[in-house]
Amino acid sequence: MEDVVQRLIQCIDEHIHDYQKQWQQQREIWHTIASANEKNEVAKALVALASSYGVESRIHAQPHNGIYGAWGEQAAPVVFIYVPVRQPGKKYLAILATWLVAIASYQKVLGTLPIQIHYILVNGDKASGQQLADLYSQAQPQTHNHLGCIWYSEESIRASPPLFALGCKGILDVELRARTATEPLASTHGAVVPNALWRLAWAINALKNAQEEILIPGFYDDVQPEADQQIAVLHTLPMCLQQYIQAQGIAQPLLGLQGFQFHYAHLLLPTCSISGLEEDGTAEEPRKLPAQAQVHVHFHLVSQQDPDDIYRKLQTYLQQQGFSDIGIQKNMARLPRQTPRHEPFIQAMQESCCRVYGAQNYVVPLSAGSYPIESIAPGKNIPIVFDLSTFNPYGEDSPEQTAAMTTQIKQIAVLLYKMQSLAKK
Repeated sequence: MEDVVQRLIQCIDEHIHDYQKQWQQQREIWHTIASANEKNEVAKALVALASSYGVESRIHAQPHNGIYGAWGEQAAPVVFIYVPVRQPGKKYLAILATWLVAIASYQKVLGTLPIQIHYILVNGDKASGQQLADLYSQAQPQTHNHLGCIWYSEESIRASPPLFALGCKGILDVELRARTATEPLASTHGAVVPNALWRLAWAINALKNAQEEILIPGFYDDVQPEADQQIAVLHTLPMCLQQYIQAQGIAQPLLGLQGFQFHYAHLLLPTCSISGLEEDGTAEEPRKLPAQAQVHVHFHLVSQQDPDDIYRKLQTYLQQQGFSDIGIQKNMARLPRQTPRHEPFIQAMQESCCRVYGAQNYVVPLSAGSYPIESIAPGKNIPIVFDLSTFNPYGEDSPEQTAAMTTQIKQIAVLLYKMQSLAKK
């Protein structure tokens, strides 16, 4: 086995500069894919691109919200890759290119690819479950053997060695609404009439304290501790996550968290956040009291927490706190999901990383975000790993970028080789 892996790696080293030249010659194709508004143009360009690497390519579906395509022979076992499409930005182009080069290298050394790669491109920063369900139902891939899925996360943390997560948090998104009158009133009546914004502010204040503890009774009851092995990796993580947050102009994380405590809170604790505070029509008349106000509350959930259970506890708690007048609307509910580390697909992913990057690569229990992974091959419960790292080989040429691109291609090629044994089972 090691001999074959070495041949794959050597093939990539020998041809990497040829592939770089090929990318330069394909600027027109890449420009079409990156900028075209018509998905027919994008689909044709993607097929042409794969063909230039000698990779069989098909487009299964292209509804208004994305493209579902495939590389490799039909009826072979499937590995999914989910790629968010942002505009502007070419991260997803880099991901597609590295996979195509890895497949081409595999075929040079070992011949026919033993699996299919189904890629899912979804427009926008985040896909909804309905978007993915539409794509999958229209594509209807003819296979019953789903080996796994690599989800290139929208979190886009720059990390080397790579950073992977075995799952993602769940989510409960609700809207709280306060209505105190039929129309805004003059603020001169503030001593005798209720204010919708105040009602909402008091209700929100009851949800969480200044130490970031969520105050809903029973909220933490179902939180299960991670295994010691899962937690131990948090001690060794680089500070790329913290650097990413600080790059957004935030001087310090909440509560001054650093190192292990920062990673533990970020990846393994549930959250309660608010956004989109609005009130009715007093922006143009700021001296009036709002009659209506609403706010979104987002709970990111971990381990065994059930969003429907949290929703019921939230309803009960607000009533007990004297906020029975606050309306609650559930907008989204999604369970947490985590793939066991012992799954063969996860083992193959980690072994391929160890072979290329060395012993130091990072696998954490959960990503910080929540994603509609149940819509990929619904009902199949396939293993999913989240790639939280990113690089872009389409910026300025540099030795660092060439090295990053080359190692990721090698890792994918080794993974493809390891998929042979899984495909035969």
